[in-house]
Amino acid sequence: MDLQKQPAPAASHPTRKSFGMVALILGMLLVGPVMIAIGVGLRMADDELLQTGTRTTGTITEVQDGVEASDLDFRVEYRATDDSVHTVWESWDISDRPSVGDEVAIVYRDSDPGTAVVEGYGGEGEWMTGLGAVFTVILGGTGVMMLVMAARGRSERAQARRAAMQPPAGQR
Repeated sequence: MDLQKQPAPAASHPTRKSFGMVALILGMLLVGPVMIAIGVGLRMADDELLQTGTRTTGTITEVQDGVEASDLDFRVEYRATDDSVHTVWESWDISDRPSVGDEVAIVYRDSDPGTAVVEGYGGEGEWMTGLGAVFTVILGGTGVMMLVMAARGRSERAQARRAAMQPPAGQR
């Protein structure tokens, strides 16, 4: 009986390609949650300013209409207690378009009158949190799908290597 020595299976070593893929997938999985965390931080800062800031009235001086929701902005001009004039940009909801000349409530930091929020509007934190949630769903789902596909490919390659290692049926 002539038994030929089969070569030992090659050790499975991670490659740069697999490290790169893992890094890409981890990055995709983290983008949304990081954006949500930043958005929550911004919202908390806005909430703190709304509770402790100085209130005044501002006048809308410009309204930007855009094709995309991220382009729906308006500019408000307001005067601080030190008689300095400041502006703040805010986003508006498609269902609640402001008009030039409208007056809105402004809350600003007395120690830094340039830091302000428009009362009743979401601010950057709300936008960032919402976008982070969308990215979490889309990129997270894509990342999980890529992980599943990579695991399935590794499993199929391992099965093919094991099958290649088995001697033909007549030589057992």
